[in-house]
Amino acid sequence: MKKIISRESIGFFTISLTVFLVGADFPPPAGFWIIGLILLVFTLIQARFLGWLVPRIRRERTFRQTMLFYLTSALVLAAPFFVPIDTLTQRFRWIILSLIAGFLFGTFVWLVHWLMMTRYQNQWQEK
Repeated sequence: MKKIISRESIGFFTISLTVFLVGADFPPPAGFWIIGLILLVFTLIQARFLGWLVPRIRRERTFRQTMLFYLTSALVLAAPFFVPIDTLTQRFRWIILSLIAGFLFGTFVWLVHWLMMTRYQNQWQEK
């Protein structure tokens, strides 16, 4: 299980950083490393969360905790982008888009792990 979580974390960090780089100016601004650092911290937190989630996903109701984690994370990651916006309407749009992205990503992560645990339950059980 640790091998899969570490691979997921590396993939998440790489894909997310690539998405941020594609959305940034070229070359990226001088402060772009801060986004990378925040993303790295989030990746480590997510790996810990997945370590908690995977063994429990078939035994407990974990969808709400997963949504809370990813919705909060989406707001924290998006905050540097919507805080400096002057108008309330534009800030509200950023918040809504961040929550939608967090919901979609959290649902995807939960569903993938639920399906994997359903299919490979005997191989992944805690010893």
